[in-house]
Amino acid sequence: AVRLFHRSTRSVALTEAGQRYVQRIAPAVAAIHGAGEEIHSAPDAPAGTLRINTAPETPAMLMPVVRAFLQRYPQMRLDICTESRMIDIVADGFDAGIRL
Repeated sequence: AVRLFHRSTRSVALTEAGQRYVQRIAPAVAAIHGAGEEIHSAPDAPAGTLRINTAPETPAMLMPVVRAFLQRYPQMRLDICTESRMIDIVADGFDAGIRL
């Protein structure tokens, strides 16, 4: 066994071997700490593009909801397409359709 600490009733200090050990593991400890910080600082909010198809008269009514949505989820982008005809939202690549 290698001694890493000098212990007395009044203090604890690293031995020479303890100092070498700390120097060797410091980069790994920093990397682990950084990975933890990165995970904890990652937003839990959704991000990406939400594609919505709607009737031409609908977007004006949706604006208050759209504004609130974008304020709450700033990493989101809305792609709102208006069409008079009914479409197959899945086949045309939309996430949602709104008709009033």
